[in-house]
Amino acid sequence: MALTLDDIIKTERDRLFVIDRECFIVFTGDSLDDEKPFIRIGTYVDLPVEIIPLVENIVITDTMVGNPAIEQFNIDITYLDTNRFIGSRAIVRRYLEFQKVFGLDLGAAKVVDIDTDIPDISNERLISNRDSFVGIFYKNGNFKIIHNNRDIFNLQEIDREGNQDIARAHDALSEAFRGTARYRGCGLCVIDNNPLLYRKGAFAAYQFPKRYYERFAALEIDPQSIKDIALPAANLLHVAGFLKWKHARAGRIRIFSDNREGTGFAQRLFREASIAAADFTGFSADAGGARITHYPGGFNIKVVFPAVEPARADVSVAYCKGRAGIETIVRERLDAILVNYSVFEDANLIFKSTDTPLAIIDDGSKNISRLPEDGRVIIRQGVQYEFRACGDFDELARSMADDYGLGGAAETIASGDAGAIGALFADADPARAANLRSAIRAHIDTVTDRRLAGSLRKILQEHAAPSGALDAAGGRVAHLVFFRRRLYQFILPPPERTVSPVSLVDEIRADDAPRHQSLPDRKVGSFYERIVDDRRRLDELLRLYAERHKPEPWLGELREAIELRKREFFEDDLERANVELARAAQKKKMIRLAKMSGVIAAIALGIVLATVTAVNVYRVHKERERLALEERERARIIAAYGIRISDTDIFNYANAIAVKNGYNRISLAHIRGKNPNWIYPKNVFVLPDGERITVAEGDTLWGIAHRKLLQANIDFYRAIELATAKRTRGESAAEEIARATSLALTPKHRELVEALKRDGRR
Repeated sequence: MALTLDDIIKTERDRLFVIDRECFIVFTGDSLDDEKPFIRIGTYVDLPVEIIPLVENIVITDTMVGNPAIEQFNIDITYLDTNRFIGSRAIVRRYLEFQKVFGLDLGAAKVVDIDTDIPDISNERLISNRDSFVGIFYKNGNFKIIHNNRDIFNLQEIDREGNQDIARAHDALSEAFRGTARYRGCGLCVIDNNPLLYRKGAFAAYQFPKRYYERFAALEIDPQSIKDIALPAANLLHVAGFLKWKHARAGRIRIFSDNREGTGFAQRLFREASIAAADFTGFSADAGGARITHYPGGFNIKVVFPAVEPARADVSVAYCKGRAGIETIVRERLDAILVNYSVFEDANLIFKSTDTPLAIIDDGSKNISRLPEDGRVIIRQGVQYEFRACGDFDELARSMADDYGLGGAAETIASGDAGAIGALFADADPARAANLRSAIRAHIDTVTDRRLAGSLRKILQEHAAPSGALDAAGGRVAHLVFFRRRLYQFILPPPERTVSPVSLVDEIRADDAPRHQSLPDRKVGSFYERIVDDRRRLDELLRLYAERHKPEPWLGELREAIELRKREFFEDDLERANVELARAAQKKKMIRLAKMSGVIAAIALGIVLATVTAVNVYRVHKERERLALEERERARIIAAYGIRISDTDIFNYANAIAVKNGYNRISLAHIRGKNPNWIYPKNVFVLPDGERITVAEGDTLWGIAHRKLLQANIDFYRAIELATAKRTRGESAAEEIARATSLALTPKHRELVEALKRDGRR
């Protein structure tokens, strides 16, 4: 039997749909024929797109229910005049102004001021055209919706049901782990590819993780202990919830970001928090006595940890998040370099030139499994890495025996007895096996007996690195031991829990019902179950509306536009932080390729740099204002879609140019030696797509190929955006789709075009 409206809305209380910790939907309709029958309070990152055109009133309470950074995914900016943002005008204006951080100007949004625009009715405020729905805004931050003299929504009552909203979730973590002795030393944890560096209980975060409730709970991290946040990217999406908590509790935080306008919006919105803002470029901070400084010209930082136990020696490490500036870092006298695997892969040849120990952060790349086993330390997500410094081998041996459960294994290893050493691995769990391998490496690095060192290397080959030593259980602890410019990892036994588990999950999902039911706090678990059920009920109601009313033709385009924004702002995209840095890296790469190939017509360095940085290399004499505007747009598209032209792409395209114009194919062997195929100023080349260009002084075949491929990618995504925008406005996008089809270079491009065509046929 088909569902009806009465099957979903059986009682007045069924009009309320709790679809996330801080997102509430109220149904005000009497039938499926009612237009815009929904009220939204708060935000939800996965709000059903189908409900957006059905919401008229968006309530912004004094406590700003929801994460303000998520609002951008809950509205249709092309139809702002169909919504009403209801609340105190000053708060609503700051809330909407904050959206400029994400490139949205909502100044034209319709705002209803509860103090001046709505007439008083017994100290209550009308929030719906249907006069039976009344909202009450209380001075203590509570908010109610009453219908027919019954409470439909009461924010404080929902809190008492077990809701761990943003503030209470952070409070729960802080109360559970306040004063923990676990982080009295120094080291780091990596969560969502973002390092959190600590010393003496004070943390400094590089970027901020997207999800961290469960990781913080497993690692026993008090969010109150985070004192500094370095934000090289302009994106404040991930940190907004944390800042909202600071606002609710009048907390303090320091942010280093070159997006000073964005941090200014955050300071005005979260005004009860004490947010100190400073530039990321050239920043210097002190986290519990650890000195953190920025390497100029890139995204990389240096950290000096003073008096690291047991030797009480200073330890200096660099963290490499980006490619730029690595040449400088590898020349420094550092104790270690921490590097994301994707950066290590990109700059592998440079890292081979240094004897500084590397600790490679597993950032989720599948290629890391192919990394040769040569003693490098792999940093895993969700593990606490405590730094230790040993001054001599006796100190290291004592730690191996006493701290890492190896007992007399050091003596056995020193003996070189293959049989006895092999017996140490018998029945060893992955953690012990990994520690034995680290101990063997330490002996290889210190013994002077070459025969013994060779025997130990053979034993390492016979006993491969174990898998899963740190992957399986969250909250594990490992020591990174610095000794004589070497780095060794030793895994500690699982830490003994001294506090009760925290009832928190990062995402409330329908397939997580068993976990919700097993949470220590049953009120919290029951509330999560209600959220899952209310999402189901809301989906059923929206399906009834879709059956009664033909869906708007632009709804699919709105969904795609929102998904595009999510990909843009959820990704770890530091190019957004400093477009000039990205352009500088391109300049250096082109010069390096030109020198390597020897295909330079006439080296005029100033002209080479000018052609690389020009916004449109084929119209360099256009007015400066237009070029500046075009440059910003190019930089935005390159950053938004992560456009990268690989050396292989350039090599293949350069060959295509050469062959089309009667030159011999360029082989890899020629690249390594002298290349006879020179190009000269005023040569005319026909590109594979038929375009004719005249070689300018300083041009190289590689440079021409790179510029052409980069421009083709930019033009493609520009056409995609124009097509999407036209579809959103209900206009035909046939011309733009045809252009995108002609510009598609890769399978990914062709998939995007096909998706646009499919949406147009629906």
